[in-house]
Amino acid sequence: MIFPDNPFLQLVPSRIAPAMDRLARAIWQPVVTLEDIEGTEPKPQHSPWSEAASLPRTAVTRFPHIRGKLWD
Repeated sequence: MIFPDNPFLQLVPSRIAPAMDRLARAIWQPVVTLEDIEGTEPKPQHSPWSEAASLPRTAVTRFPHIRGKLWD
């Protein structure tokens, strides 16, 4: 075939930048580093927010972090 499928190839460059911007916004970006994440010691029962907020926190340095039972 002599001609391309799209006869308006001159319009393609101006459409690439907006498409790349949309793609960049759609890709998940990390907000914090792993060093910034803290956690409390696990407990067998649920803790209300008021109690959990007062518990001492330590840095979570090992991933995957164990949280509850499997599928909990």
